[in-house]
Amino acid sequence: KSLPILKLADSKNARPGEFVIAVGSPLSFANSVTHGVISNIQRKIDMNDSENQFFNQGGRNSSKDIHYIQTDAPITFGNSGGPLINM
Repeated sequence: KSLPILKLADSKNARPGEFVIAVGSPLSFANSVTHGVISNIQRKIDMNDSENQFFNQGGRNSSKDIHYIQTDAPITFGNSGGPLINM
């Protein structure tokens, strides 16, 4: 069955409290869906902090901080790269 294509949105329009769903394949469970709300839209991780070196795998420039959208949707390994969709 043909499904509609989702348009990519500008993450700058995300707002705390918005309902979201996360889609991914955690631990090889394909097409898993969870839901939650956006908790923070400018969560910053200091890449120079030794406790955050996990986030610096893959050769990212450790001199730059990276901003994340934080959600309380329950996600785990394998959801990486999956979409976070606002409702």
